[in-house]
Parts: sequence; structure tokens; C-alpha cells
Amino acid sequence: MRLALPAFLLLLSGCSLVDPNYIAAEGHSLSAAAPGTGFIRSIAILPHARAAQSASAGASADPHAYRLFVDMDDGHTQTVDVDSAKFMTGQRVQIEAGGRVVAF
Repeated sequence: MRLALPAFLLLLSGCSLVDPNYIAAEGHSLSAAAPGTGFIRSIAILPHARAAQSASAGASADPHAYRLFVDMDDGHTQTVDVDSAKFMTGQRVQIEAGGRVVAF
């Protein structure tokens, strides 16, 4: 019985490990955006903004684009249009110079 609690706590602490390589969402910028990090304040759907691209890619491609309103760490807010619906409000994102947008 004395070992049950420490064993349980050890087991529980192992469940809280996070993979440092985990990426919650990834997309590519469809609009110009300054590189940096911040938090997604809100997201808007741009219906059929990529309709021509998705038609050439096949019927399963998403024809919509998604506008992320990001509160940047340096205090300003910027918008960036991305090609992925996997982003969520409140996620921390990094916008890279090459147009890659990653939530982590």
C-alpha cells in the first residue's frame, strides 16, 4: 500500500509528457504576412477563395481559405490567409518567412 501512491504518481507524471516535435496544425500562407509568433484571436472562412486551385487538385480538395487574425507577441495584430482548416482560436502560431504557418 505504501508503494501504491508513489507508483500512481509516477504513472500519472508519465502521461503529461509532450512531444517537442508535435505540430497541432500546419498550413501555407496565401497572403503576405510578417514572420513572428503570436496567438490566433479569431478565424474567418473565405468561401471558395481557392476554388480554381481545388478544381485542378481534385474533388476532395478544400475550396475555402481561412483568415487568421493573430495577436503578435510584439503587440500588433495581423491577418494571414492560410490553406488549412486545422487551425483553432487560441492556438499559438509561428509565421515563417517562407509562408509556412505552424500552430503548436
